[in-house]
Amino acid sequence: MKKRAFLLVLMAVLAVSLIAVGCGDKEVVTTTAPAQPTTTEAGQPTTTEAGQPTTTEAAPQETIKLTFSDHNPPGNAAGESLMTYANYIEEKSGGRVKIDVQRGGALYGNTEIFDGLRTRGADAGTYVIDTGDGFYYANIAALPFMGYPRGQRGAIDAFWALYDEFPQIADEFAAVGLHWGALYAMPPAHIHWHNKDVVVTTPEDLKGKTLLTLEGYVANWFNVLGASTENPTFQDLFSMIDTRVADGFIQHFNFVGGFDLLGDFQSHTLFGDSGVLMSDLGVAWNKESWDSLPADIQQIAIDARGPYLDTMFEITAADAEIFGSIVKEQNHTVTVLTPEQIKPWRDKLAPVYAEWIAKSPDPAVGQQMFDRLVELAAK
Repeated sequence: MKKRAFLLVLMAVLAVSLIAVGCGDKEVVTTTAPAQPTTTEAGQPTTTEAGQPTTTEAAPQETIKLTFSDHNPPGNAAGESLMTYANYIEEKSGGRVKIDVQRGGALYGNTEIFDGLRTRGADAGTYVIDTGDGFYYANIAALPFMGYPRGQRGAIDAFWALYDEFPQIADEFAAVGLHWGALYAMPPAHIHWHNKDVVVTTPEDLKGKTLLTLEGYVANWFNVLGASTENPTFQDLFSMIDTRVADGFIQHFNFVGGFDLLGDFQSHTLFGDSGVLMSDLGVAWNKESWDSLPADIQQIAIDARGPYLDTMFEITAADAEIFGSIVKEQNHTVTVLTPEQIKPWRDKLAPVYAEWIAKSPDPAVGQQMFDRLVELAAK
């Protein structure tokens, strides 16, 4: 519990500062000029001798100054990845950008970063795409049971393909004063059960079961599937787990292991490489800040998506290996569903997909986007 309390304090804070500072030395340019008249302040003409060198000083190169914010505790994958992203931009800018990254919530907490970015209190920062902040199309890749064969990588590629093909996604960010810079699909969420003897393979097995989830829309999905699902606040979650008010918890392993909850859950229903869903987080920019960057710096930031993901996957994979070892050592019950076993879960959520399309800002666009997602998810 001490570890969990410590992590809770750290997770309550959210901040990263990216201050891009570059210093340009004055460049002395030497030329050989022919004799010609010049004018002094008094207006009197003067003539330089032909062939004599004259010197001019070039203006110092402008320094780009930015501020980024991240809420995660030291060592967290998202915070370390933002550092990689910032360092890449700084290095590739050739000194035009220098970055001071403030971490651990020193600037904005996780509930403050959205408004902090919109008001340009920070130029960019780690942000989890939240429907409550006005995003709809931007969350499409996190629809349930999409079954990406390449897991997280597949979900990320699908997002960017849709982002490029449907301008409505970028428009959603622009409408709230943001630009989306880098994306990471979180590890797949699964169901974790308190009791070791619980084995769930079909939606029918959920009847009479109670679940917890931190996302309201996920609670709605599982209510459709037949469970009784509650959506507690983050502050209430851990006491509810301690007192076992529900049979299980829907979340990814890195969260469960990171908050020292593996001892609380002895059985796990795993939905392949894609899980129930993979929520999206990444680097959001203030749109004015992004638009003010020179085109070549923007391209460097786009290229920084690769190193950003490399760091994220390296850290999360190492964590997952540790948590997997604990599950094995403690002899937990692990039920891994095949694609054929997952299909009935997805089929039962057909009303959820139909509702998502119908409630789209433009249902015709929503249908086109969903159909394209199904194609991309199959690759």
